[in-house]
Amino acid sequence: MRTDPIIDELHQIRQEYLSRFDGNTDAIIRDLQQQQNAGTHRVVSFVGRDVSQDTTDAWVEESERRFARYLEHEQSQPVQEFLDALATEIKQ
Repeated sequence: MRTDPIIDELHQIRQEYLSRFDGNTDAIIRDLQQQQNAGTHRVVSFVGRDVSQDTTDAWVEESERRFARYLEHEQSQPVQEFLDALATEIKQ
């Protein structure tokens, strides 16, 4: 099996980092948070957005409508042609 020097280096760095904290994940997380807070890099938060039931219901209805259209056109229109038309409609 061929080895990749970059992957090998990453594994070595990970092992050294784990040994610094004796494998204590709580200590590792605290250290990473301290580094993050002290750093100048912009941190992006991926906080989930609250989706209302109305939005979910509308999405389900739209999906059902599109699927019904697909089934209607399945025999008369090639699948790729239908998907291209649907993609164009979604973009609008």
